[in-house]
Amino acid sequence: ASMAASLLLEGVNITDIVFSHPCTYPAQASHLFNNVILTWYNATLLLARSLRIHTKLVYPPTRLCFPKLIRRPKWRWFSSPDHVPPFRRALYDAVGSTPPGPSPTLRVTLLQRRKNRRFNEAETARYLADRLPWVDVRISEFEGSPYKEQIDVFRQSAVLMAAHGAGLASIVAMQPGSAVIELFPHNFKYYMFEELARLSSLLYASYESRITTCRACPSRAHNTTSTETSARLHFLNGRRKCKNCDIVVPTADVFYLVKDALGSVMLFRSRHTDVLEV
Repeated sequence: ASMAASLLLEGVNITDIVFSHPCTYPAQASHLFNNVILTWYNATLLLARSLRIHTKLVYPPTRLCFPKLIRRPKWRWFSSPDHVPPFRRALYDAVGSTPPGPSPTLRVTLLQRRKNRRFNEAETARYLADRLPWVDVRISEFEGSPYKEQIDVFRQSAVLMAAHGAGLASIVAMQPGSAVIELFPHNFKYYMFEELARLSSLLYASYESRITTCRACPSRAHNTTSTETSARLHFLNGRRKCKNCDIVVPTADVFYLVKDALGSVMLFRSRHTDVLEV
């Protein structure tokens, strides 16, 4: 959907969006598909209408096909940072999100997962609340919640701390100059949401757990059976079997990560008040 939005903003008339992820099979219509993918599709459709581009796209999409090979652009999200604000506004309209009211405090949101990649959110929230009493620290869990509520959480957060996961795609809804702290299990890392954060004019930091929490986390090593390119990617991204391990972040590290993020957010907001919502 984000790729389609960039193409629309470049004046390309799109007649079909092809869903290729297994979760989009009608028989397996998952919460992710109904709650997120269709909303992004609808936002893309609203964007096309706002640009007065004639398109045959309909909502909900009626064409779901799964070709073996899909031609993709060279970029993963948006081809330009200039394409993010129009898509963000269309996403707000698609879910009915309204601007948050003025608040004297900055909000730090800890995004909690229910099954895996936990980082002791309750203890972390208490520690931050004690050390940063002037900050509104909250824990949010998105599983089963309406997508509008999720968008509102992102929109109202000055700093978001979350384990790597698909839900971070919605950081596109955060206000420019907000901060994202992405946490990774030991021996695992992806760069896709760092790319999205920088495109969305967000401050970004990552943290990889220094402690192994399962037996499937050996030291990083090249895969001798793969090609040289695959070996390099394997070395950079770590082992996929480590993806769902829990994350150990010392409270001192959490404090300095959040403190630095808050300082950067306040500095950005003092210099760029014209781009912020009121």
